[in-house]
Amino acid sequence: MAHTISGTLIDDAMARGVVLFAAVLVMVSGFVLALVLSFESAVPARVVVTDLCLGLVGLVAIVMTRTRAQPYATPFLAWSLFVLMTLQIWFNGGLRAPNMLSYAGFLVGAGWLLGVRQLLALTALSLASLGVFYWAELGHLAPVVERRQLGSLLFSALFVLVGTAGVTLFSRISYSRRTDEAEGAAAALEAHRLMLEEKVRVRTEALLAARDAADAGGRAKTVFLANMSHEIRTPMNAIIGLTELLTVQHPRPSQSERLAKLSGAAHHLLSIIDNILDLSKIEARRMVFESRPVDPLALATRVVEAARPRAEGRALSLTLEAEPGLLHVMGDAARLSQALANYVDNAIKFTCTGGIVVRVRAEPRDDGMVDLRYEVQDSGAGLQPAALARLFLPFQQADDSSTRAHGGAGLGLVITRHLARLMDGDAGASSQPGRGSLFWFTARLPRSRDGAAGEALVPRAWTAHALRARIQGQRVLLAEDHPVNRQIALSLLSGLGLDVDLAADGEEALERVATQDYDLIVMDVEMPRLDGIAATRELRRRYPERRVPIIAATASNADEDRQRCLAAGMDDFVSKPIKPEALRELLGKWLLGPAKL
Repeated sequence: MAHTISGTLIDDAMARGVVLFAAVLVMVSGFVLALVLSFESAVPARVVVTDLCLGLVGLVAIVMTRTRAQPYATPFLAWSLFVLMTLQIWFNGGLRAPNMLSYAGFLVGAGWLLGVRQLLALTALSLASLGVFYWAELGHLAPVVERRQLGSLLFSALFVLVGTAGVTLFSRISYSRRTDEAEGAAAALEAHRLMLEEKVRVRTEALLAARDAADAGGRAKTVFLANMSHEIRTPMNAIIGLTELLTVQHPRPSQSERLAKLSGAAHHLLSIIDNILDLSKIEARRMVFESRPVDPLALATRVVEAARPRAEGRALSLTLEAEPGLLHVMGDAARLSQALANYVDNAIKFTCTGGIVVRVRAEPRDDGMVDLRYEVQDSGAGLQPAALARLFLPFQQADDSSTRAHGGAGLGLVITRHLARLMDGDAGASSQPGRGSLFWFTARLPRSRDGAAGEALVPRAWTAHALRARIQGQRVLLAEDHPVNRQIALSLLSGLGLDVDLAADGEEALERVATQDYDLIVMDVEMPRLDGIAATRELRRRYPERRVPIIAATASNADEDRQRCLAAGMDDFVSKPIKPEALRELLGKWLLGPAKL
């Protein structure tokens, strides 16, 4: 980098060196000559002190140019020299001082170095000083200069001008160089920042594109699985439903055995489909949780009682241990039941002798939350540490022989862990070979204010005989377009003593409602002409005063579809294939319970 001085291009380092040498030379020479001339001319001591102060100010300014205070060196020098120069002129004759002209040269240099504002300030102070000098002259207060002092004073004026010019020029060049360097560094930093911003932008766009592609792929997978679920569930409903109908018709023992195997295989296939869909929703972060009052003990009782026939079929004991009066929580009873049922079913499947114990605890916290813990302990063969570490991985079991012997896709345990973590808890297991295993999961849920609801917090498990005695003779409208599904639902409903009217689609359902009052409507969602969603909206619009409960029957178990049903005005839903116990639960809830409107 080079600077132009007096029209000549001079290297920066050389210029700074020359100026610094000249400034130091002038100041040192000024000290020596001022002292010599003072002794020879009998200059008062105050003049010598002033000269020394001038030199000291210049040296301080030079030091400042080499430190972080460099930007302030020139203003410091200018104002210090102004004060000292004014004092020197005062001590050496005021207006009659030979170095009065140094004011003019000083102001010219100050204007070039400091700018207009500080020049005006210095000029104003100079004029004020001149006024003081003039007043002092009139009052004969200022000392009279002797002729013999002329050389000393002239040199003092020269010292002020040359020292000011030298040091300030050095400061100016140094400051300019550093400013250029700072500007260059700032420009380089700005360029680097822009480059980084561009890289971040490109990377962000790439990540967003990758995320969008992944989301699109996830959505496509979810849609595909949902469609496949619907297509599989429809024939599965026929298989399971017809099997149930044949079972209640008192078949021969050989036929009963075959029907049981057929039903078991169908339910096993259905559970695999449900698990795959649940895992897909969890991975896509589309799992939806309800928040309703839940009794942890009543929930565990439901799960245990539902699993008891399978346990007794394998000659296993199944017991529930819990302290009475457990705190109620706000949570999703269906997801809690699913997580616990996965453990219980797994324990029954892999336990050959002995029994299974289910434990439940609910510990309150100071923040109003409750730490809920479920445990399932079995008396099975136990697991090796290596096998235990694989249990909560997708599509994994303890070993391949277990899969062949007991079936399953290895999703139940991983789903339980995912559900627990989505409820601010966790899941795990401990085991000792030959001594059984302990599976546990926790959930941190808000404490329910409805602490006395008890069993009412979990829907009641009705037997067919008990429910029939309570709801017999009530009128139900069944809207279903699929012939086989309609036959199955009709048999289940009429078998409970209900009077059932049929509608093949939504339009026909509206015509039935126009001429007949019903206690309950079972509405298929997917129907020709007018589907169940549109038919429900139209029914609620036409008859706002008639709040007949409407249960959606759907082959989809997606949370979005269920929310869509509820938003349309439906009150509840049952998934296909329709399980008799699930249907009885809903019928008891809406035909007998306090929820009926």
